[in-house]
Amino acid sequence: MSFASRAISLALTTCLLLLGIVWQKFCKSPPAWLKGLHTLGHSRNQLLPGTVIVGGGSIAGMVTARICADHFERVIIIDPELEDPEKPRARIMQYHAAHVILTIFADGARRLWPEFDAEMKTVGGRACPGDFQIHYSGIPLLTPYKDYAAGEFPQTWVIRRMSSQKAIHRLFLRHPTTKKIKLVAGTIRGIRASEGRTHIESVDVRHLDGTNTSFRDAALVLDCTGNRQSGLKWLKAAGFTFSNDIRSSYDGNICYVTVCFTVSRELADKLPIPEAQRNTMLAYAYMPHEDMQSSCLASVLTDNNTSKRAFTLPIPARKNYHALQVKYSPLLPHFRYTTHRFILGAGADQSFVRYHSVPKGALPSNFIALGDATMQLNPMHGLFEPIFQEYLWVYAHLMITDRRVVSRWKGRARITVVSCGGSRISTASQPSQDDEVASAFWHIRHMLAADRALLAPTILWKILRTRSLFG
Repeated sequence: MSFASRAISLALTTCLLLLGIVWQKFCKSPPAWLKGLHTLGHSRNQLLPGTVIVGGGSIAGMVTARICADHFERVIIIDPELEDPEKPRARIMQYHAAHVILTIFADGARRLWPEFDAEMKTVGGRACPGDFQIHYSGIPLLTPYKDYAAGEFPQTWVIRRMSSQKAIHRLFLRHPTTKKIKLVAGTIRGIRASEGRTHIESVDVRHLDGTNTSFRDAALVLDCTGNRQSGLKWLKAAGFTFSNDIRSSYDGNICYVTVCFTVSRELADKLPIPEAQRNTMLAYAYMPHEDMQSSCLASVLTDNNTSKRAFTLPIPARKNYHALQVKYSPLLPHFRYTTHRFILGAGADQSFVRYHSVPKGALPSNFIALGDATMQLNPMHGLFEPIFQEYLWVYAHLMITDRRVVSRWKGRARITVVSCGGSRISTASQPSQDDEVASAFWHIRHMLAADRALLAPTILWKILRTRSLFG
């Protein structure tokens, strides 16, 4: 080989190596939503004019209102069940279900409410490291404890929704910014668009006593109505037109069954649960590696000495889950059974309102839909990811504080779904065998890394060359 050929070969190799290094750094760089995390909870010097109107007073609505209060002159939160925070919320999906909170949400909540951990402890929540204990056909996925110094692994909380709802509501009411947040017990009945339908000018509200009020000067209108997805109805009634496929839905062919019971500390000490699993988010989560099956089993130690066994069953078993309750409840009278589909309501399916696909200018510039108001997720393909309310503050904060993000996403909700369900046949093996791959999956699942991390050369190579454990 001539000197020129060798030089060209060396130059090409060097370029490829440098390109690989640059690509590796890009894939592993922090995602956009983490870059502004340090500013969360800090009020801007010059508040933005106008009124923010939040439809829905659940966790999603309260977190959104709390963030907006740091940036706007006025905030109004509208919900028919605001008057008594201790009363069970009939309109909240899975009010009695266990919630596993992402570590990023716990981090953000601490910035919004410094006493967040103390209040969660007061209502009986269980503090723990962010370890899901996921097992595919009995094979555990590795958790990246080695990536963190002793005592620094991200911590979070496991708690039932009924308890977390009360805790966040108390924090919300006690915070100084609540003085400029107006709580309105009622429902949004409609919106009024500006001439040319460029933005929403006012929101019409019906109070519990039947009277009506119109709130004007709307700077932002946020749909936090959950699985009712009321924002789409408001927009259509106001004259905004969308294609027939703006909302897509399907039946996940599953039912969700939980068995909840109290376990005394004395009894808990006798249970055959390894010490390490007693302190994780889930004591155990089992899923078959075959993607064709919609089933799982999870054991969760929740708040106030309660324990839950959660079953996700395929459609044939759905006909029998009431029989399961009737058969075993007489034998265990001290257990409390809650049996329901994952998405509550007659015939309710998983759905996605695809605001992101609407042509530019077809949505009002000051409308944002968050959480379940834009997507109801199939629990199997989210791999125990919490409902979108658990991290919607990331998007709300970016939309409000970063003008570049506002100009790009204003009027539409950008939702990132961290799901391994569709590809788990080919990717379940690697995070159970390799620490680097497992770390990437864990950080993506907790929204501490972007999904592009899986395309980093060192990780992608391991995924492609690792032999499957499932044949």
